[in-house]
Amino acid sequence: MFTKKFNTSIMVVLFSFYFTPVNAEAPSGPHIEISAGYDSLSLGKGIDSSSGVRYGLEAGYDVPLGSSVALGFNVGLSDTSAKSRQQISVFIPGAGPVISPFPPALPTPTRVIDIETSAGRELYVGGGLTASLSRKLNISAKAGYTNLRLKTTAMVQSTGAVVAGPISSGPLLAPISATASDNLNGVRLGFGGQLELTKSLFLGVEYSYANYEADVSRNQLLTSLGVRF
Repeated sequence: MFTKKFNTSIMVVLFSFYFTPVNAEAPSGPHIEISAGYDSLSLGKGIDSSSGVRYGLEAGYDVPLGSSVALGFNVGLSDTSAKSRQQISVFIPGAGPVISPFPPALPTPTRVIDIETSAGRELYVGGGLTASLSRKLNISAKAGYTNLRLKTTAMVQSTGAVVAGPISSGPLLAPISATASDNLNGVRLGFGGQLELTKSLFLGVEYSYANYEADVSRNQLLTSLGVRF
């Protein structure tokens, strides 16, 4: 009985310490944080979404607007393991015949192309508002400009003649591949919260959504560890 009351009292004290809006103080000054989490990348209609791990670094500066609200400016750099893979078949006139020991040779003008699209580095510049709910708990919302690098590699599985049957003749050419990169401009929105672990150390969670050119978008759920100076 005593133990139960004691545990309840401890929980009440901890709850009050972290979440009571007494002496809530807006964050101020510079901060830096590292983040990691789930990343879902959508490349548009007709292409399967891909997911991976997003990791990054962000720095910012907060300017108090009052006792419990601050205006922040942030810059960030991140990368991800998200990749999208698909196969398409294309008609290529004159792509070459199937070489067979049994004439006549059969024309095969269709080739299979493997396409891999991977997201690369992302740059972010933006601002937002942070509101202190208590001495230990903040909530925040932000928006800004983002630039995402995409790399696409296309590989034709085979060209020239394709072997059929126990006897073959004719050239067999190695697969042909080509790679292209592009930088996409977009807008990123996010909201989340921070829990102050110490006077300078904080733990954060954030959901963000970004929309880019060419019908590309992404959703992220991140956790972060930061330091205020």
